[in-house]
Amino acid sequence: MAETILEFVNVSKYYTGAQSVVVGLNSVSLRFERGEFVAVTGESGSGKSTLAQVMGGILPYESGEMLLMGRPTSHYGGLDWERWRRDNVSFISQSYGILPGATVMRNVMSALILTGMDKGAAKTAAGDILRRVDLWELRGRRAAKLSSGQKQRLSIARALAKPAPILIADEPTGNLDAENSRRIIGLLADAAKERLVILVTHEFEEARDLVTRHVVLRDGAVVADTVLRPAPEPGPVPRAPAGKRRALSPYVARLQCSSRPVWTGIMALFFAITAFAVFAFLGVFLSSVDDTSTKIYDDSAFPNGDPRRLVVLGKNLEPLTEEDYRRFLSVSHVESVETWPNLADVRYGYREGQDYELAYDQVFTNDDSEHSYTVPYLRLHSDAPFARTVPLLREGETFLTAGRAPENMFEVVCGDGEHQLDDILEVMLVDPNTMNLTGRRYFTIHFKVVGLTDYGDGLFFHNDLGRFFRQVYAARLVSPNAYQDHGFVYIPNDPYAQCPPEEGDPALWIIMNQAEEGHFIGGSVFYSRVRSMLDRPDMALLPNREAIYAAMEPFVLRSDDTDGDGQYRELTLLPTIYENQMGTRYEFREGTRYPFSNGLQVSYDAFDTLCWHTADEAGITITDYAYTDQVLRELDKLGYSAISVYRQGSTKVDPQLAAERTQTLRICLLALLVTAVLQLVVLRAMFSAEHESFRLLSNIGLTGKTAKRAVALQILFLTLLGEVLGAGGIYVCYALKVKKIVDMLKYLPWPAMLLLLLATHMALSALSAVGAISALSRQVYPLGSVRSDLELEDGEEAEA
Repeated sequence: MAETILEFVNVSKYYTGAQSVVVGLNSVSLRFERGEFVAVTGESGSGKSTLAQVMGGILPYESGEMLLMGRPTSHYGGLDWERWRRDNVSFISQSYGILPGATVMRNVMSALILTGMDKGAAKTAAGDILRRVDLWELRGRRAAKLSSGQKQRLSIARALAKPAPILIADEPTGNLDAENSRRIIGLLADAAKERLVILVTHEFEEARDLVTRHVVLRDGAVVADTVLRPAPEPGPVPRAPAGKRRALSPYVARLQCSSRPVWTGIMALFFAITAFAVFAFLGVFLSSVDDTSTKIYDDSAFPNGDPRRLVVLGKNLEPLTEEDYRRFLSVSHVESVETWPNLADVRYGYREGQDYELAYDQVFTNDDSEHSYTVPYLRLHSDAPFARTVPLLREGETFLTAGRAPENMFEVVCGDGEHQLDDILEVMLVDPNTMNLTGRRYFTIHFKVVGLTDYGDGLFFHNDLGRFFRQVYAARLVSPNAYQDHGFVYIPNDPYAQCPPEEGDPALWIIMNQAEEGHFIGGSVFYSRVRSMLDRPDMALLPNREAIYAAMEPFVLRSDDTDGDGQYRELTLLPTIYENQMGTRYEFREGTRYPFSNGLQVSYDAFDTLCWHTADEAGITITDYAYTDQVLRELDKLGYSAISVYRQGSTKVDPQLAAERTQTLRICLLALLVTAVLQLVVLRAMFSAEHESFRLLSNIGLTGKTAKRAVALQILFLTLLGEVLGAGGIYVCYALKVKKIVDMLKYLPWPAMLLLLLATHMALSALSAVGAISALSRQVYPLGSVRSDLELEDGEEAEA
């Protein structure tokens, strides 16, 4: 007895429009057996294609019942119909239904792989069927390059290769000549030897001699059902291979991308552009997040507010060592280290007219207002440089271009390109923390150029100058009033000073405070004859300088036994005192001028002994302010405490700058939103071009769930490919030193920036993927939202 494979029982299908209902099928009752080759004919609009699509599970029906192997389907939902197409139906359409961008071999293999066949078996089976349809020699050719007859044979080959018990051919010969039509009909007749073949055609005559049955439709109803000849005994039922189905989503995603190379290239370029845009917006956003740029710098604590400057404290405030300095230099983006960072707050001028100006005030004596003398005072320009010691650089980096490094406080390295080795420079130095920036309290020191550098502009001093200004600062802390006890500053004898000073140079008062005779106590010295002699008018007017020299003999300073070892240290102090009185200058000892009121000139050895040698903090210069957070984090991991001087002094918010920053952040967020919307619109438009391919794959068994996953994987692949291309473009811009790109990459290291870019771009792509998948569901899988009326049995679910 013949096996009934498909049966229609009063099946009706309607098409509903805005104001009308069109009958597609009208109570159709038909029974089909395996092994039959059935021709369905009728005029245009009679319902032939509707019948074929209902049989194939492409269109649902509204009433009646369609049974497969005796089992009803009226309760089927969208997933059930997808399984129906996948496991039971091969479909051939008049429009070929092939993937034009895929090769002949890939077209046939796809139908087999979608049924669960592994790639090797699918390739073997595809090869066999291509030989049967004379397409083996064309297996590597893209389907779009085939002729009409070859395309239709390929469509049939794919349908024959699929192990499904039902083969539906909807107008397969509509575009073919007579010879190719006969060949196609013959192939369908061969297929009927093992399955049910339904041929929907306008040309019954070309199939009359081979079909076993003829069904005629008119207005959606069966008007004739004629058996022309008995169907042969069918062979074994074609079935998909048993076993667990493989993951098909990656395969479908690769198939879609490889079969549409131009489309894939355009999409990758689009994703690269959006990735670059996201990077640009993120870079601007990150550089604007730091609100320091919206604040006004207060230089009361740190006069030098260089944004690249950091100050690092030693662990537990212990003195820093060479090992500490090496660790600092090992930190990424650290450019150099200075061992006396306090010097960085000292400003100086040595190029008159460029760095400073000297002005003169007229000072009257107390005794006679008719007598006066002039005293110069310093006006540093606003762009006058801050002092720096010779920095420590990374191993292998060279600081000097000529000469040598300074060996004492009065030697410098020059980087201005204007001075040569052995030049003597007169430098005016001001510590704004302890001295009036525009007044008379400044130091004039002469320096010899012993080295040249191209590391930076200006002068680079010896560490002893940092030690000197450290004691200036300490003296100020101990004695805010310069004339109180313990406020001394020890000044080394300037070997390059010109003596005597020129007329009009400021006066220096050396104040020595009372202490026990012959002992060094807190930096104070008692030498009563000095002040009493200066106070005597006859001494002030005395023209004989030798008499004053005789009165000002050097004296010995003896230290206390602070170590308890019975040892005392003696230092010879060489006083240098200038006094202006009634326009006449008397010099107590040849030397240089130091217009600072509380200082004592001593020998260099005495200075070296009296001032400390080590510092508990260091100055670090980083390559760019944008790296501040990274460097601070790394220093913290090493156990050091560090601050950004620029951030420390930036406390007061500038309303205008804050408003500009807020506006920038809003623009960045808006730009990201626009990019997201643009990506969503473009992605949906571009993926709509894939709907036809997915529709074809759906007809040969691709489920909606697999299709959605494939789209998601495609978008993931294109996003990653776009990001690789975008990152390549960013790197090229970085290598070409495009300033905007270079600045953006400073706020986050490459790995962190790429991760952030990946996360943000992937989030935008995920939103776009939701839209593309939603459009795919509506356009290709409209039945996906239809739920089954009955729960499938466990065995059915497992089999599916």
